[in-house]
Amino acid sequence: NAQTTENNNPQPEDNAQIPENNPQPENNAQTTENNPQPENNAQIPENNAPTVPANTDAPTPTVQPATPTLSPDEEKLKDLIQQMYDLRDTFSGHVDAIINECIAEFLALDPSEQTQLNKIRIVSARLGEVADMEDDCDNQVADIVSQIREIDPALADQVEQQYQNEKALKKASLINQYGG
Repeated sequence: NAQTTENNNPQPEDNAQIPENNPQPENNAQTTENNPQPENNAQIPENNAPTVPANTDAPTPTVQPATPTLSPDEEKLKDLIQQMYDLRDTFSGHVDAIINECIAEFLALDPSEQTQLNKIRIVSARLGEVADMEDDCDNQVADIVSQIREIDPALADQVEQQYQNEKALKKASLINQYGG
């Protein structure tokens, strides 16, 4: 893959080595505008492949990654799984917001009123709201799982079990962190 200049002088081949301190004779006739010669201080990488200046006139090709084509069922499953993630994030965000509001309300109390009894009172006042949100979330999950079940019953079982496990872990974590 040797390149040549206008006067047919070959460029070094891939396995050629250029000594570091070996000045080339200056002859500007050997260099063309579209095919420049390497400069005297050009270094060959360790793999002995010469560096070739890029042709700036040539467009850079863009390579698009191959995207697998999904069947309509696979597309629907992908969408439904994303809905599950979105639902989880939304519900968790609402629960976290309620927790933060309860904490702020508790910390706003006079230090002498920051008792276990007031903590329970503040949390109890919001439990109905959290329970309503949980019921709403459960209903939305049931709807999504039933749609998944129409396409892939085994996947629907896995999604439902994962939801129940995450919900139980979230409750246990909240009770452990704030319940006592």
